[in-house]
Amino acid sequence: MRKRFRIVLVILLAAFLGGVAWEVLRESEPVYKGKPLSYWVNSLGNGEGDMVKGNWRGLGSNAVPILVLALGKRDGIDRDLYEKAWPHLPAWARRRLSRPVQAVVLRENAIDMLNALSMDAKPAIPALIRILKRDKHEALRAKAVWCLENIGKQDRTVTQAFIAALNDQSWNVRLIATNALREVDPAMAAKVFAEGPKKR
Repeated sequence: MRKRFRIVLVILLAAFLGGVAWEVLRESEPVYKGKPLSYWVNSLGNGEGDMVKGNWRGLGSNAVPILVLALGKRDGIDRDLYEKAWPHLPAWARRRLSRPVQAVVLRENAIDMLNALSMDAKPAIPALIRILKRDKHEALRAKAVWCLENIGKQDRTVTQAFIAALNDQSWNVRLIATNALREVDPAMAAKVFAEGPKKR
C-alpha cells in the first residue's frame, strides 16, 4: 500500500513540476506552432526525424540559443523521475508536455540541427568546442567536429580546437579532426603535420 502511495505521489509531483516548467518555458521561450522551442528540441528524439528538422530549419538563427542550451543537458534524477512518470500522466498532460528524451540523444540531435542550420549556427561554436574538448561520448565529439567544420571555416578558435583534437583518446575523432583541419585551414594543417606528432 505504501509503495503504491509513493508511486502515485511521484507521478503527481512530476505532473505538477512538468506543468510549472511548461508555464515557465512558455513565458520565457519563443513559441513556434503553439509550443516552446524546448519542446521542439525534445521532439528531435521522438523518431519523427525529417519532419521535425523541417520545422526547425524554418526557425533559422532564432533556434540557436535553445539548441546551445540543449548541448549542456545532462541526465539526472529529475529526468529519471520524469521518464518513469510519463506513461502514467493523464492524456491532457502528455499532450502539453514533451516526451522524455535521454540527454545524450538530445545533445546529438541538437548538433545535427545546428549543422542543418549551417552558417546561422555560428553563435554555437563555443558550445560545440566544449563538447569536442570535454564530452565523454566519442560519437558526440566526432559530431561536434563535423558540425564545426561546416560552420567554422576561417574561425581561429575552431582551427585551434581541431589541433587540440589531434590528441583525442579516440582514433576516430583524431582522424575526423585531421580531415577537418585540412578542410578549414589547409596552411595550418600543412604546418602542423610538417612538424610531426607531438603533444598539443
